[in-house]
Parts: sequence; C-alpha cells; structure tokens
Amino acid sequence: LGGGPRSCTARVIRACEDGRYGGAMLDTAMLVVDWLIRALVVWALIDCIMRPAAAFPAIERQTKVAWITFLALATVFVMFFGAISLIGMLGVVIGVYYLVDVRTKVLEITRR
Repeated sequence: LGGGPRSCTARVIRACEDGRYGGAMLDTAMLVVDWLIRALVVWALIDCIMRPAAAFPAIERQTKVAWITFLALATVFVMFFGAISLIGMLGVVIGVYYLVDVRTKVLEITRR
C-alpha cells in the first residue's frame, strides 16, 4: 500500500487522465445537458414572442416586452457563459420560471 497520500493522489490523477473515472462520458453528458438547457431557454424566448401582449398584464406579471427582454438576456447568458456556470444558471432560472409559471398562466388566459 506504501507511498502515502502523495502516491494515492498521483494514482487518481493518472486514472482521470486515462479516462477510467468516466472523463469522456462525463464530458459528453455535460455537453448534452448544456445544449438541452440552451434549447430550453431559446424555446422560452420564442414562445414568449409568439404569445399575445394583452395576456401578460391580465395575469398580473410583467409586460410582454419585459419578458422578451428578460428571456433575451437569459439566452445571451446561457449561450455565452454556458448553462452550467454561475451566470448561466441565472439565465436557466429565468427561462424555467417563464415556462413553468408565466407561460402556463398565459395559456390559461388565451384558451378561454
């Protein structure tokens, strides 16, 4: 077992470099998650653009222009900084909030 902590760390580093700890597979999974989140935020922006402007004040949320601005900023954050970064997460939260809360209420108003 010899060698102490230093050799243990060296073995872990070598194993990571060799890909024995899922390096390539983890990178691929993170890439897929990143692109799925990018698609989600772009979908939220496109959906907001297509909704009628009169529905937004009716649900007592921000105006359509405000939501387009928020979602455009969210898209920029996610596209330039990546979805899995601190600034990118802000964009993810904005996009998910729109899809989960605002979009569902706009759909309720417009389907009546």
